[in-house]
Amino acid sequence: SWTRSTVVVPSLSTGDGQYSYGELVIDSSGRHLFPVAGYSVSTGSSSSQLVSWTSASTTSVQLPPLTGRTSMTLQGTSRLYALGGNGVMDVQLSTPLSGSTLRTSLVETFSTTQHAIATDAAGLPRLVVNHGSTLEVVRPAGSPGFWDWLELGPADSGLIDVSVDGADDTRACFVRAGKLMLY
Repeated sequence: SWTRSTVVVPSLSTGDGQYSYGELVIDSSGRHLFPVAGYSVSTGSSSSQLVSWTSASTTSVQLPPLTGRTSMTLQGTSRLYALGGNGVMDVQLSTPLSGSTLRTSLVETFSTTQHAIATDAAGLPRLVVNHGSTLEVVRPAGSPGFWDWLELGPADSGLIDVSVDGADDTRACFVRAGKLMLY
């Protein structure tokens, strides 16, 4: 059966609005992790958080400002990748969540209309991004901090998604000329 739970984000509880800003992931312990953005009209401040929710508790940690939808993927039990308008966030999760650390790698997602992230067998991120009407696959290059990309061609506006198959190849799902395409 389904039950409804209202989640109040601790550091955003006084804000005027809280908004889910992306995807939900659930780790092996049953902990729900999702990005939330909040805004306070009275103070003019905004805040972005990674929220951890279980039926017993809700905690959150600060994230860089979120711009647009944030795609997330878990790698193992202690690593989370989040892809938003400010690049790839690599979060080393800890218990308690307040001990988590974050590194950000700049990827040109600030100019994309859609983006999605998955992880490969080595635990590295694989991205699909849509720059207006051009779809690209992006993956870490051999040198740390750099990225390789492959242009897949035109894509319609709309949601895209990515996964990594058993042969460690990046697979993308998108729409081109009104038809569902799988790469």
